[in-house]
Amino acid sequence: MIGDRIARQPARALPRVGQLDLYLVRGVMTPFLPLFMATTFVLILERALRLIAELAANGADVRYFIPILAQLFPYYFELSVPLAYTVALILLVGRLDEHLELEAMFASGLSLARIAAPLIAVGIMLAALALLFGGWLEPHGRHGFRSLKAEAVNAGILGDLPPLALFQPNSDLAVTYDSRGADGTMQGPFLWQRLPGGEELVITGGSGRVGFDTKRRVFGVDFGAGRYVSQDRTDSYSLDFRSMAFRQSLRLRESSWERGSDPKELTLSELAAEARNDASGHSRQQVEIEIYGRIARALIVPLLPLLVLPLAFSTKKGGRVLGVFLCGAFVALSRHLVGLAKNFAEMGAGPPALLFASTIGGVALLAITLFISARKLPSHSPIHSLLNPISKAFARRQPGTRAVPGLRGRALTSYVVWEVGKWSLLALATIAMLLQMIDMIEQGDVFVKRGMGPGDVARYAALRLPAIIQQSMPMAALAGAMAAFALLASRHEITVIRASGLSQWRVLAMAAPVALALLAVTFALAESVTPASQVRLAAWWQATAPAADKGAERARWFRLGRDVVRVGQASADGTRLAGVQIFSRDEDGRIARRVAAAEAVYGPGAWTMSGVEVSVFSSDSIQHSRQDSRAWNASLLPEDVVAFFTAAPAISAESARRSLAQAAPVDRPETVFATRVQRSAAEPLAPLVMLLLALPLAFVPPRTGRSWPALVYAGVGGLVFLVADGVLTVAAQVGYVPSVLGAWAAPVLVGLIGLNVLLFSER
Repeated sequence: MIGDRIARQPARALPRVGQLDLYLVRGVMTPFLPLFMATTFVLILERALRLIAELAANGADVRYFIPILAQLFPYYFELSVPLAYTVALILLVGRLDEHLELEAMFASGLSLARIAAPLIAVGIMLAALALLFGGWLEPHGRHGFRSLKAEAVNAGILGDLPPLALFQPNSDLAVTYDSRGADGTMQGPFLWQRLPGGEELVITGGSGRVGFDTKRRVFGVDFGAGRYVSQDRTDSYSLDFRSMAFRQSLRLRESSWERGSDPKELTLSELAAEARNDASGHSRQQVEIEIYGRIARALIVPLLPLLVLPLAFSTKKGGRVLGVFLCGAFVALSRHLVGLAKNFAEMGAGPPALLFASTIGGVALLAITLFISARKLPSHSPIHSLLNPISKAFARRQPGTRAVPGLRGRALTSYVVWEVGKWSLLALATIAMLLQMIDMIEQGDVFVKRGMGPGDVARYAALRLPAIIQQSMPMAALAGAMAAFALLASRHEITVIRASGLSQWRVLAMAAPVALALLAVTFALAESVTPASQVRLAAWWQATAPAADKGAERARWFRLGRDVVRVGQASADGTRLAGVQIFSRDEDGRIARRVAAAEAVYGPGAWTMSGVEVSVFSSDSIQHSRQDSRAWNASLLPEDVVAFFTAAPAISAESARRSLAQAAPVDRPETVFATRVQRSAAEPLAPLVMLLLALPLAFVPPRTGRSWPALVYAGVGGLVFLVADGVLTVAAQVGYVPSVLGAWAAPVLVGLIGLNVLLFSER
């Protein structure tokens, strides 16, 4: 250790400055590189799962998934640099503290500023790397992401329309059908269109074909025998036809556009050229905001050692988690302040250069103040005086060896459960906190734009937390089991367990209660907590959106059985609907009746419509009647309305079953809901699969030094399982594979592989 060498050398022989610098640089860069790759991978994995679900929800072609995801790498590279560097600095501090090297350096006459100097130099180099990612690579990735995503949506929309799905490219057109025959013919096609003059057309039939001409941007439906209805304020008519061809020119979202239409898609060099020449349509203010914003984000990195060193040193060993939390909060706060300065600049509160300089100056002043306060021995600095009582409080709450719970006659089982459970909970808290922090960083600009205060941000975080915990559960189960089994093996405790005659299957059975507990929590989150929180979050997010972002509220279309329903607006609690139209069809698929109501209100177990107009259609006539009120015998529940109108991303298996029975609003294909029903049983199995993957680590003899193959097998196997599980699930949702296969293939196959490896783990 360098601390031993420093302590043995005379004071004048110490400073071999280059050697000390290289030692510190190596000490921080050695963990930084794997941390950078791991952080990037975790961020990309988390975004991949969200992206593929988003593509499926938008009806996009999922074959674009990999190219779209590749465009996001520069963004996550830039985001990973400060996160990985912060953790690397904390690990360096922990090692220096544990080996008493810091005390040796101070005793030799070195100041904290001298120790921090090479780390600040590393921060400057990493800032240049972050600036390369954010200033030159990310603009190209942003443009590619937007272009490929729009192209994927177009490719999906211009393909085959799934049964029961509602195609609504704009507010004046809606198309759906009941099922598709073996020859590709649609059964029960339904088309509604509103013309510029206000006339509404409804075309229905027993069969038909849908198609798109991608070059001419023309959408078409060829109907077999059916019925055509036209209604407006002054006239209406109905007629039956033997065949009809409908064509509509559509301008779908463009699949490509010139890079640079958004200043965020310009590199720093291009922005600097525009600032000098004023040659584009972007205002000078927009250009300067982008330039200074990217530079400001990069300048945060060299400031990290000034903050991490005193915070991490100021809380000793067991209480250092508090310093780690504060360091992570500093990174999130710094990026949020940069977003705040950007928002102020966009509002014209001041020159962009002054606003960003003030922001970075304030962050630097905070970091320098904390650093100066710890310029002597950090463990006796003012920061230590402030944080030490809190650290001691946390340390007192940490369970010791005697706190292991005991079960009568099951002491060994209790010990294994305690070790695996303890590390799994720690991993769950760490991963969830990381994902929560990343989510807050990504939403920072949105928070600032919406003018949200700390209370609103805390509410957002609380509503997002169940989904983040559910998402973190498989990774936490893997990381916790890997840590517990590796420690049990390194301490030779597994050797003692095996020497007592217990097989690997008994060890698996002893650790299984932890996985079963995580399984139960995952099921509860997926079926109850997460869907409810996502509905509340989506409703609150829509209600608090700025007026400029809301735009005109768009009517929503859905299906209830064979009825097609259009609703203009819904109340926040789902008990009141406005602008309701219900289109009913006969057995031949022809429209038979339209019920229009100004309002529908949910009462005790039933809906009541008011201001009702009923239109009954025949082959050559329409009969109109009006009613003050009318009962609507629909199985629709207020909670169904809330979930549908908020477009909550998570639904429970019970809601999926109601949608399959068409008792709840349906505007997506049956495969989405059938897959969700299957996933309700398959998804909670992930902790058990992760336990099987991690268990071989327990049977690696610690003295052989061959634990890395088991680490690679468990870590890579777990991540491959998560990716494969997500991809197969979405493939089932869009109908590429059967729902049962998409939901169960990954858990079953990886679980069988884990059992097979466990059989040979003793060899």
